[in-house]
Amino acid sequence: MKKIKTPINGAFLFSNTIYRDQRGFFKEIYRENECAKFLKNIKFVQENHSRSIKNVLRGLHYQIRRPQGQLVTVFNGKIYETIVDLRVNSSTFKKTFSIVIGPDEKINQIYTPPGVAGGFLVLSNVVDLNYKVTEYFKKDNERGVNCFDTELSVKWPKVDYIMNTRDKNYPNLKDISKNDLPQITP
Repeated sequence: MKKIKTPINGAFLFSNTIYRDQRGFFKEIYRENECAKFLKNIKFVQENHSRSIKNVLRGLHYQIRRPQGQLVTVFNGKIYETIVDLRVNSSTFKKTFSIVIGPDEKINQIYTPPGVAGGFLVLSNVVDLNYKVTEYFKKDNERGVNCFDTELSVKWPKVDYIMNTRDKNYPNLKDISKNDLPQITP
C-alpha cells in the first residue's frame, strides 16, 4: 500500500499492488496494520456498498455532527471523485480536489478525514463502491454543498447528469452558515 498526499490536509490517495495471472487478480484493499501507519487513531465503525449507473452524480455530502472519515474503494467501474474541505479552522478550508479512481487505475482508494465533503460522478456503465467510515450515518446530521457551486470551481466532466432532488437543491457554500458546517471537536 502506497500513500499519496493530496492538496487537502489529512486526505490521502492509496495505490495497492494488484497481482494478476490468467485466472484474474488479487489485491489487498484494507490491512489494519498498514493503514495504521498512515491513519493514526482511526477506527472504522461501519462499511457500506453503493452501486450507481453511468452519469450519476452524488454529493457533495457531509455530516454536521459526528462527521465521518471515509476510506472509499472502487471495486468495479470508474468514478470522478471530488472532495472539498469544509473544516472552518483548516488551512485548506474551501479547497477542492478531484481525481479519477477505479480498480485498474494507479490510484484505487481515497481517504477523506472528518469534515471533508465528498461526491462522485460515475464514468463507467456501472460502479460499485465500498465505504469504510469512522462514524455511524445519522440522517438528521446529513448535509450537502451544491456540486456546481462556482466558488468551488470543480471541473466536472460534461455529461447529462443523473441526480436526485436533494443533491440538485443543496445550497452554495456561501449560503451555508458556519453552524451548518461540520462540527469538529479536537
